[in-house]
Amino acid sequence: GGINYASGNVGIGTSSPGSKLQVQGDIRTNTQVIFTGAGNIINSSNNLDINSVNNSLFSIGGSEKMRINSVGNVSIGTTSAEARLHIAHNDGGVAAKFVHSGPGTGYAPGSILLQAGQGTSRGQGIYHYNTEADENWFTGVPYSVTSRKWIVANKPSTTFDLDTAQLSHALITIDSDTSNVGIGTTSPSTKLEVISAANEEGIAIKDSSGNLKYKIRQFGGNSYSTFWDSTNTEKVKITSGGS
Repeated sequence: GGINYASGNVGIGTSSPGSKLQVQGDIRTNTQVIFTGAGNIINSSNNLDINSVNNSLFSIGGSEKMRINSVGNVSIGTTSAEARLHIAHNDGGVAAKFVHSGPGTGYAPGSILLQAGQGTSRGQGIYHYNTEADENWFTGVPYSVTSRKWIVANKPSTTFDLDTAQLSHALITIDSDTSNVGIGTTSPSTKLEVISAANEEGIAIKDSSGNLKYKIRQFGGNSYSTFWDSTNTEKVKITSGGS
């Protein structure tokens, strides 16, 4: 080793240190290495604490693979995290995969838990945004409701819109208080309630081959309903008067 008195550098395993401390070889310590100023790495209580001023980057072969930004967001495949965990990729595979392969048992050990706090703002679920179709989808518990409901919601938009989680955008609603299911309504009063506009197709019953068995249609508001057979021929008409 050597000491460069002109520069004040110390070398271990080298006689020409180019920095304040230069070690040629491995360094082993059972305490900690502290970097002051720009950041530090500390082994504290058997934990590796990496502390940086701005971002913490993790690279392989000189290529960044993951980063933690200054607010604590984690990004993989992108340098700009827009959420607590932001995963981006451009290949044909899936962005994330969750596998439970252990011997442990449970009610649903391969599940993902989505949990929100108490209060009417407890909405939680999964968003789907299609940049080609310009529409948002949401499945889960809607935002800002006092009842216990689960919805499938849709909202056309040219940008991702968190508002899709509102009950007003629901296409299908399941009310866990009553076990009722609503299509076209967010307050189903029967086990299955379908609300459709006048002259819409209504409800069609088909067999496993897709052949029409019968169809219920509504015309003229609630003036009458019709039943159609597999040949798309009207067979029964029930008017508002019951005839």
